[in-house]
Amino acid sequence: MGRALSTKIRILKSYEDIEPYVDMARQGADTERSALGFLPPNAYRQAAEQGKLFIAVDPEGNFLGHLMFGGVFPHGKVIQIYSGPESRKQGVAQSLINELVNYAHERSYLSLSAKVASDLSEANAFYERMGFHTVSTIPGGKTRNRLIYRRVRDLDTPSLFDFMAKPEHERLPSLGIASNYSTRPPIYAIDLNVLFDVTKRRCRGEEAGKVIKAGFNNDICLVITEEFINELERTTGNFLDDPHLQIALNMKILPTPKSKEISDIERKLAGVIFKERFHQGILTIQDESDLRHLATVVHHKIAGFITNENAILRAHERLRSEFGIDVLGVSDFADAMSSGSEKFGLDEVARTDDTVLSSGPLSQDITENVRSFLNGQHVPSRTIKDVISLGDSVSPQKHIILRGETDIVSFASWNLVQNPRKRAEVFLCANEGSPAARTAIDHTLNRICRVASSGAPARMRLQILPGNPVTRNIALAHGFRPKPGQEGHGTTFYKIAIGDVIDAQSWCRIKRALKSLADVELPQNIPVYEDPNQRILIKTSLGREEAIPLKELETLLSPSLVLLPGRFGTIVSIRRVFADELLGTAEQFSLLTSQEAVFLKERIYYNTPRAASNLAPGTLLLFYESSKGGGRKSIVAVGRATDSHVMTDGQVNPDMKRRGVLDANGFKHIGVGKSKLVTAFDNIMVFKKPVSLNRLREIGCADGANFVTTKRIEPDHLKTILNEGLKNE
Repeated sequence: MGRALSTKIRILKSYEDIEPYVDMARQGADTERSALGFLPPNAYRQAAEQGKLFIAVDPEGNFLGHLMFGGVFPHGKVIQIYSGPESRKQGVAQSLINELVNYAHERSYLSLSAKVASDLSEANAFYERMGFHTVSTIPGGKTRNRLIYRRVRDLDTPSLFDFMAKPEHERLPSLGIASNYSTRPPIYAIDLNVLFDVTKRRCRGEEAGKVIKAGFNNDICLVITEEFINELERTTGNFLDDPHLQIALNMKILPTPKSKEISDIERKLAGVIFKERFHQGILTIQDESDLRHLATVVHHKIAGFITNENAILRAHERLRSEFGIDVLGVSDFADAMSSGSEKFGLDEVARTDDTVLSSGPLSQDITENVRSFLNGQHVPSRTIKDVISLGDSVSPQKHIILRGETDIVSFASWNLVQNPRKRAEVFLCANEGSPAARTAIDHTLNRICRVASSGAPARMRLQILPGNPVTRNIALAHGFRPKPGQEGHGTTFYKIAIGDVIDAQSWCRIKRALKSLADVELPQNIPVYEDPNQRILIKTSLGREEAIPLKELETLLSPSLVLLPGRFGTIVSIRRVFADELLGTAEQFSLLTSQEAVFLKERIYYNTPRAASNLAPGTLLLFYESSKGGGRKSIVAVGRATDSHVMTDGQVNPDMKRRGVLDANGFKHIGVGKSKLVTAFDNIMVFKKPVSLNRLREIGCADGANFVTTKRIEPDHLKTILNEGLKNE
């Protein structure tokens, strides 16, 4: 039994304090080589000199144990932890780990990891208690033929992501979505005319058929009200033999509320929908029937009502805001259900610093490799079964697999449901130990957000594994947010992807979509542009008002650009070869390996320092493809500048270089000086219809220089170019 220790365990960290104990740490560790492995004698002294060796002592200065750590910021690594035989089970190891956690917190580390052999049950139990969860398994040495568990503890660091440059006191802006999230299909009631449109083959029959099909497919839950049956009886001659009755009786029927309850609701609805006739006391039988339908829907608090009645449709905004129901016309519903979803194309290939990374779907020949990969990342067997399934014809499941030259780097599965609002369920798992992991995760999330929001905004729910700080980091950068209250430890994230430019013309439409998708409210009227840090007052799904900076709102809704009235843009020139690699604007698919930048959400554009005033953060960049190298002499894409600095080649770090497409020689030939303007940009939207130089002259934003240098353009010109470039041909 170990000797009793004082409640005070001192942790020594400075080299002067721990130098007398270095040899004791080495000698103690050498007695536990089977668990701790062997390190050369000088490793302990080097760690001490670098401040990466902690020593635990009792109040009298007796050696109790040590912890050696390393890693590369922002991910720390426990290399070795030891407590002497007489001091075990006395809190020494726990004190050392807690001290390391505090050390890492103070320095804004994202995570701590440790590798533990599978047969060391006590050590695994200890790390589990300390919050280190197993995230992957790797084979150990051939001599013992055992497995090694890689365990990770995420750190709830206030300044969690240094690249986002958040002060420690400032939390990440959030729309607060998730509290009312449900995977069950929403319930919609239909009126009698929707059924008649189908059975009587009326002009809206095809569109009404999509409503009925959505019910059969369980995309929505279709119901009727008791008034539906009553109305059918009034309008049908031989009621009991009418086949419509048999259809209706086999549907779920919402019972009519008690007389007083429904009368109160009907009066309120009548003042909104049939205001003049209501006040004059001349409501028709059909008016009263419509009110009975709607009052029943309001009483039962279902999602909405599908109808062709124009008076009801005209009042849809007030019905949504005052009664909480979503009223849709048959045509609106059909459009929502068929709004395009961009399909995955052929495999994409890009070269990173370390490997060739290919992106593609799940195919039968690699299914077992995927299963093995997911097992190695400790994904539960039930989850594996779910995520590698192909779904069905109603709700097909898509997959994106990123592979290096030999191994899988990441796997994602997702499906997109339209009922009638878009909803995407995403699962993402990556081997964060791979050098290509960041690129794989970034590309996967960027791709899924773009596909999901193609044609209409989408609400997304992302599930990741615990102990995956890199994935969490990148998800936050893409605008995903954890459920309120789980900011430090949640593994489920939510976001809205708009996939479009939000301007004065689309403001009301996007406002309705956000309210319907996530119960988030934009201001009634679009604000005038001031600067990228101006705050937009929104109401979150939790009912709280939040003043969110414009630049953060664009990220939360990405891919999106918020074109507030008065916002300027800048036209920048780019050669075709660089545009294809940096922007992904190539007209034809290429089998050649692309540069890494095209896989990333945020990319780098280089220019001369004199362009700095036109490329400030928040500027919308219009990329003009020059005629050199067969270029199209057209604006081919738009993006948002997120940061801009003047740097020399030596100051451009490796992460910046992988986000651009210029090598050292190309960098040198920009301008005449050694310093260049390095501009980061994201939210890239490729033009569906490039805007030609001749058209730019007609608009009035081209001069004789033909964009050899950057050119700032007026808000009206920017609006015209975006409208023409991003609309379907």
